[in-house]
Amino acid sequence: MVVAPHPDDEALTASALVLAATARGEAVDVVILTNGDWDCRHDARRRQAESVAGLRAVGVSEEHVFFLGYPDGSLAQLGERPLPSVPRLIGGRCELGNTTYGRRGWRRRDFHAARTGRPGPYTADGLVSDLRALLGELRPRTLVVTHPEDTHSDHAAAYAFVRRALRTLPDAPRILRALVHNGDCWPTGPAPGPVCPPGRTAPSEPTPPPRGTLAGYEPDERRLVPESCRSSVFELNPKLRAIAAHSSQTQDNFQSYLFAFARRDEAFYGERLVRRSDGRWAPLPSVAEPHAVPHFQSLRPKERRRISQQLPGLWAWVVPRPRTGRPVRVALLESEHGRYVLAFDGATGHVDLLKERPGLEPDLLQRWALPHDSFRGLERFELEIARRPNIDGPAELSLFRAGELVGVAVDVHPLGSGESVANEDSLLAHEALGFAFLGPSRFTRER
Repeated sequence: MVVAPHPDDEALTASALVLAATARGEAVDVVILTNGDWDCRHDARRRQAESVAGLRAVGVSEEHVFFLGYPDGSLAQLGERPLPSVPRLIGGRCELGNTTYGRRGWRRRDFHAARTGRPGPYTADGLVSDLRALLGELRPRTLVVTHPEDTHSDHAAAYAFVRRALRTLPDAPRILRALVHNGDCWPTGPAPGPVCPPGRTAPSEPTPPPRGTLAGYEPDERRLVPESCRSSVFELNPKLRAIAAHSSQTQDNFQSYLFAFARRDEAFYGERLVRRSDGRWAPLPSVAEPHAVPHFQSLRPKERRRISQQLPGLWAWVVPRPRTGRPVRVALLESEHGRYVLAFDGATGHVDLLKERPGLEPDLLQRWALPHDSFRGLERFELEIARRPNIDGPAELSLFRAGELVGVAVDVHPLGSGESVANEDSLLAHEALGFAFLGPSRFTRER
């Protein structure tokens, strides 16, 4: 299964992988979360037709394409209450709406309407229930989705919603996470400038590694594309044809950056999920738990700290409603190396993850958009820190709100190898949650 935030993401990230699977006779399903019609910039019907045509070039029929029809550009803002109406361009007409829609794909309707008889409201529960229904019915062994560090908010949110949808299912597929946006001109050229260089089709070259803040965060799976996808002849290269089908995005110009995704491999960050004692699925590198260590509670503080340095850390706190212009700041993991800080801004509906180190300007590791109806009262948040794939590698920091994943940030150079707490006294085992420790944390209102 490929889960794409917008029409064309499936072609960029995994069309060669899909081609190889269909050539082996395997079933492939593609789920497209939005219709790519943000702010009436592109016509939803045209973009759906482009995805159907592009997928046909790599062996996927329309009956295996599921358009969910949720709001382009606003996935991260989906909350408990329906999102206010947003502009959508449908069949040449710009209109306001806040329910799912579509005329292509499975049963020629958006998936929610096809399975329930009527469109669904723009809510987080609606999207999660649609994804859960598809995952439960189709039971994919492998799932491709955009990486949570992708700098497009819809792409980061797509991963978070997939993780939420898997929460109550008995099995979890292997996940392949793919980057599309890296905050610069990747993969077409160097760091961002006034204008990115033209895209360059290079099907004989590997996908370049990410740059900027993710430099050094190398993909751990590079899937060699089928031989036909390494051809420089357009008519002979199915991946080029799959990308070219999205003419509303390429403008039929082979210097479009989209063609820069046609490489000799498709690069992914692999992930296997396992069920933890608290019922959550968690990435395999962070499954160790204190109760798996014999007599963890009875160990001396120094020994407990040594063991905890090899375990994921979880900090949990309740955040009051931030006032306009006075964000709530949560400081944690304080040590001689620095600290991580979360700043909750009620005015913008964002939370920033910062890394502060002595004598240096703070690094903004991630900015997450929160649901549009956040902070109606007290909010419970959790931040889990886990190294990937080992204690000396990059750290992945996962933010949860009310137990549901908001997003993941990657810190390529985390604070202190194995640093877990500020002092031994603040190390607390928390068996009910099944995590290594709870604390230390504190929050203040920023003056």
